[in-house]
Amino acid sequence: MSQAGLINDKYKSSDHDMNINYRGTRYEVRRLYGEEMAADLKKEQIQWIKQRSKDCGADAKHQPRTQAEKVCFIQQNNARMEEYFLWID
Repeated sequence: MSQAGLINDKYKSSDHDMNINYRGTRYEVRRLYGEEMAADLKKEQIQWIKQRSKDCGADAKHQPRTQAEKVCFIQQNNARMEEYFLWID
């Protein structure tokens, strides 16, 4: 498999994993702290997505266009998943 193919696969996996982690974290925040905190997490997540697009580059739908942008998204997604634990603690 080519390097571009590996990056594409890693990006898809990373984005999928981040979305699953976000939904799980939001569920736990709702369960532990209530709907208002879950809504705050959702607002913060939307802002984070917009900032990730600015930091990495993306199209109007916040999707990466180049391999470099995908690598940046992967790095940002990994860091973001670590931040989800702060919402539960």
